[in-house]
Amino acid sequence: MNKKTILLLITILVFSIMGGVIWSYFTYGDNGTRFVRKNANSVEAQSDMEAMNKALTIMREKGCTDPASWYYQVLCTGFQIQLVKILYVNHIVL
Repeated sequence: MNKKTILLLITILVFSIMGGVIWSYFTYGDNGTRFVRKNANSVEAQSDMEAMNKALTIMREKGCTDPASWYYQVLCTGFQIQLVKILYVNHIVL
């Protein structure tokens, strides 16, 4: 094997090990508890879905300038560029 092939294999090995370590970090808690995502359509997840729906409803009812509002959070997460483009193309001034 040439040097490039060996380097490629070492790189794949290192990233595979790192991926496993990172994956285990996000799937297990500090006390060894394993986190498993619930099926959103299952009976077990019904209360979680209701709580999320309630939270999103409250966020949408808040004003645009409230940092806890739906609209404020959307702008904080990278959608401002698309929003500015839409406003510019449609000649909308806020």
